[in-house]
Amino acid sequence: MAASYGHVEIVKLMLAYPNVNVNTRNQRRMTPLLLAAFKGLEPVVRVLLQDPRIDANARDASGATALIGSAHRDRVDVVRLLLSMDRLDVNAQDGRGWTALGRAASRSHVEVVRVLLADGRVDVN
Repeated sequence: MAASYGHVEIVKLMLAYPNVNVNTRNQRRMTPLLLAAFKGLEPVVRVLLQDPRIDANARDASGATALIGSAHRDRVDVVRLLLSMDRLDVNAQDGRGWTALGRAASRSHVEVVRVLLADGRVDVN
């Protein structure tokens, strides 16, 4: 809940506990990272990604990752931050076969498309 409301300090406190499940899911299979990324809460995403326990490639019920969801919603700052992660699957596909690049392009999110294309890992085909 703290992640979805942008409560950075609460997120930090929670992450300090080693037994906290940082990849816990709600009814829609959304993790704290997915919730924060989809909402464009870049400060929360930044804090979450600093924790090695975070699954940067977690998927929601539709198969979308944090990168796919943030690209689809034109969250360019979050997209940039996610792309800084080596462990990120930048070419992941959601349940309908869409990648982050495909979702951003389909919504005419020009800056997100630019950022994705600038990342050498993104497959343009």
